[in-house]
Amino acid sequence: PSLLAMPLLGYDGYDKQAYQNTRARLLSPNNRFYYQGSEYTGIGSPHTPQQYIWPMAMVISALTDPSPEYTVLQLNQLVKSALTCGTSGTFHESVHKD
Repeated sequence: PSLLAMPLLGYDGYDKQAYQNTRARLLSPNNRFYYQGSEYTGIGSPHTPQQYIWPMAMVISALTDPSPEYTVLQLNQLVKSALTCGTSGTFHESVHKD
């Protein structure tokens, strides 16, 4: 996982403001691997094709966001990707943003 997962790793000694700033940057167009599409929004990587989003990044962003609305949005994207990407209920390594 990326720095986005810091609250899930059991380490409480991190700077909360630095984490929020990092989170804001990772989940914004300022991150060259952040993609917004007609179907999905999230973080990709240099290890997958451009404009492909990692479902694992969607999971981490959902688990670490305090907003129930955002969490529901991410979970809905995850369910959709699992049900519509050519498999029945499993995740691919990445999904195209559109």
